[in-house]
Order: sequence, then C-alpha cells, then structure tokens
Amino acid sequence: MSKKFTLKLSWLILLVACSFGLMAQETTVNGVVTDATTGETLPGTTIIVKGKVLGTTADSNGEFNFAITLPPPFTLVFSSMGYEIREIEVTKEFQELEVRLRSEIVIEADYVISASRYGESVLQSPATVAKIDAKSLAQAPEANFYNSIANLSGVQMNQNSLTYSSPNVRGFAGISNPRFVQIIDGMDNSPPGLNFALGNLVGISELDVAEIELISGPASSIYGPNAFNGVLFMNTKSPFDYQGLSAYSKNGVTRQDAAGLNSFLEAGFRYAKVFNDVWAIKLNTSVMKGTDWYATDYSDSDIHPLNTENRGNIETNPSYDGVNIYGDEIATTMDLDALTGSPAGTFGGIHVARTGYREQDLTDYSAEQIKADASVHFRATDNLEIIGTYKIGVGKTLFQGANRYNFRDLYMQQGKLEAKGSNYFLRAYANFENSGNSYDMRFASWNVNRYWKSDQDWFTEYAGAYLGQVPGVSATDHSAARSFADRDRLEPGTEAFEIALDSVTGLADLTKGARFLDRSEMYHFEGQYDFSNYLDFMEFQIGGNYRMFRLISDGTLFNDTEDAPIPNSEYGAYARGALYFAKDALKLAWAVRYDKNENFEGQITPRAALIYSAGKDKEHNFRFAYQTGFRNPTTQNQFINLDIGVANLLGGVESNVMDYSKIFAVNDSTNTTITGLQVYANSYTAASVQNFAATGDATVLQKATLPYVKPERVTTYEIGYRGIVNKRMFLDISGYRNSYENFIANVNVVTPLVGSVDDMSGILALANGNSTVYQLATNAEGTVTSMGAGISFEYALTQGFRFVGNYNYATYEIVDADPELIPGFNTPEHRFGLGLSNSNVLKGVGFNVRLNWSDSYEWRSAFGDGMVDQYSTVNAQVTYKIPNSKVALKLGGNNLFGNEYRTSFGTPNIGSIYYLSFVFDELNDF
Repeated sequence: MSKKFTLKLSWLILLVACSFGLMAQETTVNGVVTDATTGETLPGTTIIVKGKVLGTTADSNGEFNFAITLPPPFTLVFSSMGYEIREIEVTKEFQELEVRLRSEIVIEADYVISASRYGESVLQSPATVAKIDAKSLAQAPEANFYNSIANLSGVQMNQNSLTYSSPNVRGFAGISNPRFVQIIDGMDNSPPGLNFALGNLVGISELDVAEIELISGPASSIYGPNAFNGVLFMNTKSPFDYQGLSAYSKNGVTRQDAAGLNSFLEAGFRYAKVFNDVWAIKLNTSVMKGTDWYATDYSDSDIHPLNTENRGNIETNPSYDGVNIYGDEIATTMDLDALTGSPAGTFGGIHVARTGYREQDLTDYSAEQIKADASVHFRATDNLEIIGTYKIGVGKTLFQGANRYNFRDLYMQQGKLEAKGSNYFLRAYANFENSGNSYDMRFASWNVNRYWKSDQDWFTEYAGAYLGQVPGVSATDHSAARSFADRDRLEPGTEAFEIALDSVTGLADLTKGARFLDRSEMYHFEGQYDFSNYLDFMEFQIGGNYRMFRLISDGTLFNDTEDAPIPNSEYGAYARGALYFAKDALKLAWAVRYDKNENFEGQITPRAALIYSAGKDKEHNFRFAYQTGFRNPTTQNQFINLDIGVANLLGGVESNVMDYSKIFAVNDSTNTTITGLQVYANSYTAASVQNFAATGDATVLQKATLPYVKPERVTTYEIGYRGIVNKRMFLDISGYRNSYENFIANVNVVTPLVGSVDDMSGILALANGNSTVYQLATNAEGTVTSMGAGISFEYALTQGFRFVGNYNYATYEIVDADPELIPGFNTPEHRFGLGLSNSNVLKGVGFNVRLNWSDSYEWRSAFGDGMVDQYSTVNAQVTYKIPNSKVALKLGGNNLFGNEYRTSFGTPNIGSIYYLSFVFDELNDF
C-alpha cells in the first residue's frame, strides 16, 4: 500500500472517529406493521424518513426499531408491494406505532434516492428513474435476476454470453459500455483496467438484493465522470433489517441449436446475525456453472475488392473471413506477375487469407460465476453505523470487444470502509482486478497457425501451388493451393493442437501468444453532508470524492513496465438542492459539479429541473429538466500500448505519447525507433494511403493532424409526466433530446519507418513497405444528436392481477461529422414490452409472464458491422409458496418458444433456458 493511500485512509478513519462525539440520540421509533384487513404481519416492509436516505425494514415478525438524530416532528413512509403507501408523523422523542397497511389500493409510487442522492417520491424525481424492489425481483421470470433489468422502460440488454449482459440506455453503446456506471452499495463496480462493469459477473447474489434503481440519461452533476448515459444502483440488504438464513438452488437446462441441451446449476446462501443490537455480520456466497452459448456465425465478412464476385465461403473466396472464425484475418495480396517475372496483366493479383479456426475450437465454452462477500456492521451510536465490507467475484465468460475474448478465471476484489448517519456518509473503497488466465481468441488462432507454420512460409507455398509449381497440384485452383499449404495442419481435437493452444494461451506476448495481463487497482474516497435539517426553506447537500488508479499490466496492455505502474488521479465536488413554491406544488431542483482529472481540463456539469405537482395528493407530476454529462477517456483510451498485428494501439493523452517508443525492423540489417511524437507529427491518414495504393497518385496523400484525446460531453433536455390515475394506474411518459460534443473515436494513421511525410522520402517508404499502422484515440468533430421517447405503465386489475407495459423510441442524427468516427448507435428504433402477473392467484400460487419485442437495427463496432434482426422473447414463471413454511418453488422458462436471437453482431444466438428453483428464506421475502 502506497504512503499516499495510507495517509488518506488515516485521515478518513480520523474523521470517522471524530464523528462519534458529534452524534447523540434524538428520537427512537418502534412498532409493528400489519395487514389492515387480515391482521397478518408484513415482514420486509420498507420504512424511510421522508426526504432522507435513512431507513429500515420490518423484520421477519413485521416489527421495527430504530433511532435517528432528528428531532420531531418528522414523517415516516411505510411501503410494501401490493399495499397502499402510508405516511405517519412522528411527534415524540420516543414513539411506538402500530401501522396498518391497506391492500385494496395496489398502485403506489416508489421512493428512490439515486436521482438526487436524496430520498424522494419517484413521482417528483427530476430525472428519468425506475426502481425494482426485492419482492418484484423474486417474482421475475428471468433465470438470472440481473437480466430482469431489461424489463425497465428504456433499457436494452446486450447479451454477450450466458453470464455477461450489459445494459444500454439511450444508445451509442457496445457490449462494453463505459458511458454507463454501475454502483453496488455505493461502490463503482467497474474493473479499473476496463472502466466498465462486467454485468453481474463479479456482482452480488440474488438473495441479497434489496432494490435496484436506474437513472436513464446523464447524471454527472452528482455522480461525476462516466455517468453519461445512465447509472444503475444495486443495494443489498442490511443485516440489521434482514436477519437469518436464506438459501436457494436453481437447476435447469439451456437449449441452443448449435450447442444442444446442456445443464446448468446455480446455488447460494445468505446469513445475517445481530449481536447485542450493536454488532451485525452478513455472509453471502453463490455459484453458477453451465455451458455458454456457441457463437457460430460463419458468414463471410471479407471486403477486399479483388474477391467481390467470390464472397460467401472458403470454397469460393480465397480471402474468406468468417465472423466467428479467427485466423483468417491474416491475409495478403500477391502480385503473381511480379512473383513469376511475367509482363503486367499476365496473371494479375490475388488476395488470400490463411485458414482459420472456429471459435468453438478455441474455447471449451464453460461458463462460471463464483461470488462471495462478508461484512461487519457496528452501530457505534444510535445514529452512526460503521460498515466494513469485502467482496470477491471470479468468473469464466466470453467477451466481445475489438476481438472475441475468453475471460478465464478473471476476478475482482473490493474492500470498503464506510461511516454513515442520518445526514452524512464517509466512504473509502478499493477495486483490485486480475485478468487471470484470460486470452484473446483471435490472437490464439493467429499464433496457433504460426506455431505450426509461419505466415511467410504458408503464403509462399500457397502461391507456388496456385502457379502450378508443385507437382500433382492443379494450377489456378484456390482449393487445391489451400489444401497443399494446409497439409499436416494442426487439427482441433488432436493432442498436437491442444499442446499448441495451451502454449499460446499461456504466453503473455501477442507476437507469439494470446494471454493478456491486467492487475490494475483503483482507490476511491468520498463523502456527503446534508444540511437540510438546518434549513427551513430548501434542501441542500454537498459532497466530493477523490479517485486514484494504478494501471498494472507489465507492458502487455498499457504503456507501463513491471516496476512502474501508471498512476492517474481525479477529484470532484458537487452541491445539490431543491426549493419549493406554491404550497409545495412547484419544485425547483438543481445541482452542479466540478471534476478534474490530471490529464484533462476541469469539467463543470450543471443540472436543473422544474417539477409541477397537481392533484389533491400531488399524484400528477410534470417535469422539465436540463442535464449535462461527461465521460473521461477510458484508461485504455489514455494509456494503451498494444500491438494487435494489423495495427499498434496507442493511448491518446500527451503523457502516454511522450513516454512511448518502439523498435521496428526496416530491413534485415537495420532497425529504427518510432516515438509517440513521430506518430502524431509524421503520419499519413489511413484513407489517403488506401487511395494512394489504389491509384499510385502521390498527390492524394494527406498528413494526419490529430489532437490529443479529451472528454466527451452531452447536453440533454427532457420533458415528462408521472402520475397515478384513478389509484389504479401508474403512468410515466417522457421525451428527451441529446446533443453530443467530442465523441471519443479511434482513428488509423500510417507512419513511415524512415523518411518524412513532408517530402518524397515518406512516399518512398510507403512504396517499399517501410511503414506501420497506428490506431489512436481522438475526438470526432461535428454535431451528433439523439432523440427518444418512452411510455410505461402499471395497471392494477382486480383480484391482485397486474398488467405492465412499456414502449420506447430512439433515433439519432449526424451533422457535419465523419460517420466512421462516430460509435455505433446500436439501438433499435422501436421496442416494447408487456407483462401480466399475480403473486397469489390461487392458494400460494403466483405467476409472471413477460413479452419483449425489438425492432431490427444496425450494429457497428470495432469487431464488425452488421444487422441485428427483429426478435421477440417470452419469459414466464409459476411460483408456489408452500403453506406454513418459508419455502417457495419456482418453475420458469426464458425465450420460452425457442426463437433464437442475438442482440449484437458477432455474438452468439441466444437460446432457451428452462429452470426449477428452490428458495428458503426466513423472512419469507418472496
């Protein structure tokens, strides 16, 4: 641990210690919550202080007891799914309550804290926000609770594999989504070397989820960098509120045309115990094992002009490039006239690719998640709780970025120390990432081929056979030439192939291997104080944070060395508040934040919203909001240093460029060193080099002039309505318009190894093949806008039935910007979902069925471009709560009718999942 980190942690502990003397008991409230009709207790009822983030839940007997340093009067809000929300005013320093909730009104407005870091009704939130509570998650039909997030309005779930899904809201996102932040119990869940969360791969167990909240749209004014398109919050259950043992097991099968039937198993437990009403512990663990979806798109993605008429398969196209076949990206153009010394035009030229391997030859498709966490909670005073938490997640999954990756034994650890009271919190946490034995499957294929035979030898043999120089091989026959060059090739399933694959995937040198190393770290400190108790006329909070990265890849991914990790730090501070007018019918909410990363200029992100509440109970709410957001370039955008064969990836911040140098061979006897400054000052645009190669006209060459990369920004205007109609329907309607600046983009340039782009020496270097390609992170010029609208509803039918639905529209427009520099929108123009449920339709039997539909859309990414077809899925479950027990059984199916689909180009088709789960829960929180 560095001296700087130790010093900062010491200051945090000192602040926590000092807070002991500032806290004193003011008010104690206890009681019981019951059904007003039956008199039965209601375990798990949520109880919060109105307008605060402090609260508790009723225990397994429906009882509650908590203290708060807030003098009376104040209001408590009681809510339980299927019951009317009730507000009760606390008027005494010690008060006992008997709270009866009525079930005849079953539509209620949730309370959320994410949109403003402040407890408020979702009806009056200034942002587009949605919530799922623990009971709704328990009744969701999805086999993986995380995928039920897709049922929220505005969410598109990109399913990369069985164990990794990535939420996308408002477009311009790929399978990795650095424009979206995921926070679990106040901790950013992103591995520091990636800068985006891996779904729930290293997340939390479904038994411990208390609630999920989602902000759609920018939230940088409160949550800082990268809260650009949205923020997902997953909060776990407090051991003080949820005490006892819970356990579950889930057995089932997955079905896919390519993979067939495969079993999967998921199991876990949660245990919480309170000691002397002061100490509490919580333990969680869960395990999932199964077989991943097979990626089997073998369509030809070759675009070389020499083979326009032959595309389709490897039999007809000598430079066939299958989408999920790797190794066939290694290709070359052969000038047969030059090779044979014949006059120009005698044989012409051919473009040929090496024979590749299928993805299923390069991985065993095992999918696995193991998650565990432990926490200790100490209530030092009646209004101060100190929490220490340790989390670890280990997983095997497939991931798609520029290439397809096998994340094998990847894990992340998190540690947190937090102190919180009714009007403040102090928090310190750290993320530690380890890529384990992960490898790039495209590099694995390249280097297994080279393990057997070098590229030069293979292409030489192919050319000789094609030209008729090999006895017994027909001339001008591409299939025969390939068969000759591939003779004795390493075949999948053989011992020789497995030895080569193990050797390549274990070697962290991409010139010979495929493994990548990443052991990066991130340290984060933050705090917030709420002054609202001292102000009669407004809500007011302030907060801030400091974050430090240490990027550690031993030079295999970043521009670091084994003894010198790359440090990077940033800090931010914010203030937010709200004013009420016209007898609290009009609310003006505002926030402003300043952030500074050491590599970029400071960013100011304001937000303002006007909410008008109409109706007797303020059940109709209209809002207009102005919001801004930004995202810093990812750590890879800033510091990457990676030779991927077809290009050298170089991070685009000035310090990285200044520190970069690489030795290249000019010829057999001469080497040269290329520095980062040379790349930026002495390169051609890749497009102009392609024109030069096609025409031979040197006047088309253009010098590349690129600025260093800087943050993206977005400005958003939203209008919306949220309300409860006739106490039976919750309705949410919204529309938005985004305007983007400085989209972060990757640009290719061609750098001469010798000579200058300012004179003929650079042209000569290109002609002689003395050049190399660099891919740089920069920003796109021009204007990009996106627009969207959505409507969602929940309607309470008679006898406990609920009908829900949502529809979303999204589109975008590019003006005066190079479309090739703009990331793919990757979002359907139209999509909708419908659902019908009843948690107790007949003597403990409940059900939930959900239909989701998506329009077709274009997918653009570094891996490849293509269309995603229109698709629809049906998910359903039936739950049976065994009488007089704490046990529930759930039988469910996802993609029930087996219509396979995919959500992005290059990823597997998603098949069906059928499962039976068993849940034991002492709280009966079903």
